[in-house]
This record gives sequence, structure tokens and C-alpha cells, in this order.
Amino acid sequence: MAALLKDIMCFTNTVHDRDCYIVFGVNDALEIVGMKALRRRQADIIDALDKLSFASVHTPQIAVETIIIKSTDIDVLIIYNTGQTSVYLKSHMVRCWQDASIPTTKTETPPTTEMRK
Repeated sequence: MAALLKDIMCFTNTVHDRDCYIVFGVNDALEIVGMKALRRRQADIIDALDKLSFASVHTPQIAVETIIIKSTDIDVLIIYNTGQTSVYLKSHMVRCWQDASIPTTKTETPPTTEMRK
């Protein structure tokens, strides 16, 4: 669940003017494989988000919808657009991400002394 929450935070903090989607049940080759793994329930994701300590009153807003394609269930996590970026965690919550209070999908290396010169 931690990786999914981090992905939600990354999408929330991306500057754009549209909703974002994470599709479950489609493989990397874009083939419909359906929901073979554990399904994420909307209530569980919202509950996990509610347990985080956000630094502002703005929190990611999400929904999970199931669509059927060729008799196969596909789950779509919708991360609703917000005009409120950056959405971030209080500093004491940084430990749960182990890297930054504003999550990113790329690992960033802090500048070394040589890089600062």
C-alpha cells in the first residue's frame, strides 16, 4: 500500500489540469489480463490516506471504478485534479517514505560537495 500511496502523492503533485489514472488489470504490453492480484478497495485507499498527516488541509481525492472489457474486470484508480499543489506530509511523517516529504517517482541524489562548487 505504501508504494500506491506514494504514486497517488506523485500524481497529486504534478502540475496539470486533468485527472490522473492508474489502471489495474492491463499488463505492460497493454494486454487486458484482468484482476488476478489483490484488488484495491476505494475505502481501504481512502482510509490509508486519512491516516497520513498532511501539512495542509488539502489531501488527494480518489475513486476506484471497475470497468468490464471483453468480459474481464479492469480496476481504474482515479486521482482527481486539484489546484492545490504541493500536497505534502508533515516532517515527522518523512520516515514512512524514507526519502522525502514530497514524494517523487525518481530517486534523487543529494548534491555532493563537489557538485555544489
